[in-house]
Amino acid sequence: MNESYYKICILVFIGLIVGGFLFIKKEELRELFNSPSEIAESLTLEEGISQVSFQQVQRIGTKTVEGTSVALFTAFILNPTTGDRQAVWLFLPELEQDVPLVVMVQGGSGNSEEFVKSGSGRDAPAELIASNALAVIAYDALGVGRSQGDQDYQGFADQDGLAAIVSAGKALDGVDEQTVGLASFSYGVTSAVGVLARYPELGISFYSDWEGPSSRFYTTVGCGASGRYK
Repeated sequence: MNESYYKICILVFIGLIVGGFLFIKKEELRELFNSPSEIAESLTLEEGISQVSFQQVQRIGTKTVEGTSVALFTAFILNPTTGDRQAVWLFLPELEQDVPLVVMVQGGSGNSEEFVKSGSGRDAPAELIASNALAVIAYDALGVGRSQGDQDYQGFADQDGLAAIVSAGKALDGVDEQTVGLASFSYGVTSAVGVLARYPELGISFYSDWEGPSSRFYTTVGCGASGRYK
């Protein structure tokens, strides 16, 4: 893949985020996501999600990307359901105005490396997105990458961790808390849509997905006694 093609792919995805926001009715999402016989209970903001903040935040450095200075931080959160540490990366453009926030959700059982790794003279995807005046958060789900715990495969505990990351991200300096969204890839749609359905109080205002399954059957097959729903 040459440099021009790589940048075109990144710019197309940025366009999907900032130009093609997918606004979703929360009632429709609840009907789509929840099992006909069982509604998953979410942790409300009052019960702990809003109490989770980024810990051991460390500034790694600053990089100029496409003419914009982007600060990189590492941190972790404690998953509010399991108590496990989850690794987080923050990419914050150094601008005078507040900027929207997008949280990247990895697909399958992958980790955040696909978003944060640069090399061969190329900037990381998260860096390129941040250079377009968006704060970017990438993270490792439970049991993958640098995160602790057992893999939850985008289940309720993973969703609770993602909700906590969104809540903590909204409190970051320089972030417009009224313009916060998710960007998922492939199977990451399971966590993203789960958070949208179970946590309407987070006020997530946009969502973009890259080739995620369109039916809950394909994201929950093999789960639960019925073999279809968790």
